[in-house]
Amino acid sequence: RRACSAGRYGSAAGETDPRCTGNCSAGYFCPEGSAQPSVRPCGGPDVYCPEGSSVPLPVPPGHWSVGSAGQRRDLQTFASIDIDQSGTIEVLEFVAWSGLPDDPDGEAWRLFAQFDEDLSGELDSREYALISDVLGASGERVDKNGEYGDRQAWRGTMETATSYLPCGPGTYCHGGVRLPCPKGHYGNATALASAECEGKCAPGFYCTVRSTSPRQFKCGSDAVFCQAGSPAPQPVREGYYTTGGTDDGTTRSG
Repeated sequence: RRACSAGRYGSAAGETDPRCTGNCSAGYFCPEGSAQPSVRPCGGPDVYCPEGSSVPLPVPPGHWSVGSAGQRRDLQTFASIDIDQSGTIEVLEFVAWSGLPDDPDGEAWRLFAQFDEDLSGELDSREYALISDVLGASGERVDKNGEYGDRQAWRGTMETATSYLPCGPGTYCHGGVRLPCPKGHYGNATALASAECEGKCAPGFYCTVRSTSPRQFKCGSDAVFCQAGSPAPQPVREGYYTTGGTDDGTTRSG
């Protein structure tokens, strides 16, 4: 008698096929001798498990985990979670629905951040549908009918990722979670892995969250100035004047 190899499982008594019953389910991993396809959830958002995984695989730097195969529970429609009927789900509405602690570092906030694609702080019906597992294992959208607003979702976990995607412009990835480039910084490349993104906003300009250009906005006038890495224009102190930038005074840097 031999145990089923890692990454596979055998659920039938008297199994004679050395391949056992089949591969471990995507989002889970199966140690040697597993009897079920979903023995162990993959882990946190920093790892992923494609079908047939024997151990969790690390998400590469600059990428975020996707394709959660989480347990379906507490089914509710988009409209029932959108308490104020605004057409979007805010993070506190999402947390209230999840039943999990209101902790910015906790599971509910992490799940919300994973699917807030435009990093607006709200989920529209299409983003909410992604939680309903309408992403395939490779990250492709599989809802052919476009019925995002009608789908139900589950109070999922970030423990069963099946694949990963690179962070897009204006974002960076840390620990398998996608985050926006902070104010005063910019990132136009993909797969950035640091909160520095590609660097600081240029002198004479300021950058809001998720900026893709070092010159996102001109500082404004000669009454304000913007040093390198400015998140917003700074008013000049009384008795002082601004310097640098162009003759029209819109890009003062000191």
